[in-house]
Amino acid sequence: VLCVEKGLPAQVVLGQEFEYLIYVTNIGQADLNNVTVNDVTSAGWSIVSSTPTGRISGNNMSWDLGTIC
Repeated sequence: VLCVEKGLPAQVVLGQEFEYLIYVTNIGQADLNNVTVNDVTSAGWSIVSSTPTGRISGNNMSWDLGTIC
């Protein structure tokens, strides 16, 4: 079972960069293979970067995480 949570700042300032976090946890008993996480940002947002590096397509970001134990 995969648990995905997003941590966002309580407030952001228009025109300024901000950071948000995506937490991905395997809460099941078995390893999960070929895990990919996708996140779609709101209209008007620009994705600047991510760690780990993901694929950016418009306002969609995706990460291939492989196996999560």
